[in-house]
Amino acid sequence: LRAALAHELGHFAGGDTRLGPIVHRTQLGLARAAAGLQGSGLGWLFRLYGALFVAVSQAVSREQERSADAVAVRVAGAPALRRCLVETQRGQALFWVFLERQLDPLIGYGVAPDDLYRGFVGFVRAPANAPLVAEAERAVLAQATQPWDAHPALAERVAALGEVPDAPEAGPRALSLLADADAAAREMTARWARALPTPVETL
Repeated sequence: LRAALAHELGHFAGGDTRLGPIVHRTQLGLARAAAGLQGSGLGWLFRLYGALFVAVSQAVSREQERSADAVAVRVAGAPALRRCLVETQRGQALFWVFLERQLDPLIGYGVAPDDLYRGFVGFVRAPANAPLVAEAERAVLAQATQPWDAHPALAERVAALGEVPDAPEAGPRALSLLADADAAAREMTARWARALPTPVETL
């Protein structure tokens, strides 16, 4: 948690949050211009410029991520950041598998669990899902950085840290900082359910 917060605050310290909205508005403007000029002689020019702008801006974004990683290393240490990066991206990849294999079929029937967090943890820990979990982890580590990526690939970020040991468990889990973690998880799930395009009943 310390490494994650240091990384995010590193973006503020580096001024990245001032540049982000400008880049986003420019990308949207170029996309609208290209769509409006579809079929005209100028359309291809805006699409070409838009592709160039995205490639350059995403390269800048990846450099900002590397700078924020350096802040996290100074604050929390390389082992903590390595664990943070691996667990965060591993969890993200596994959550997409959880959505596809578990949630989507339920949503099709108009129902969903009342606690996504508990359901996700149970999915990851289930022995029957071990092959899925292992494959998702391998896929994350095998990814390479692409020109349109806003973040460097996990393998590249971990390699930049050098040979560091795994960080041991230090103190209580971040979840324990919540006064009522179960209530927070149910509220998060309820908000997610309300945002779905079709209504579901949480069970």
